[in-house]
Amino acid sequence: MSLALPGPDPARGTAVVRFSLAMRDQASLRVYDVAGKAVRELWRGAAGPGAQQVVWDGRDDAGSPAPSGLYFVRLATRGSARSTRLLWLR
Repeated sequence: MSLALPGPDPARGTAVVRFSLAMRDQASLRVYDVAGKAVRELWRGAAGPGAQQVVWDGRDDAGSPAPSGLYFVRLATRGSARSTRLLWLR
């Protein structure tokens, strides 16, 4: 499993999150604020092996714009997890 630094960095408008899995697995991709609170679930479900990408539009789960700041993107599967940072500017 790999998780790339989202781009562009810093992001404004949208951020592209790229990741890959070595084999088919259940996975989730979430954005968290610096306090560790889940901001947005970008994706959840089965993913095949290889490169994937998801776009974050800077909104939270309720559809409200997220404030500027540092966020963390976390990719989790049944067996492991990876995190990376994302600087978001409004």
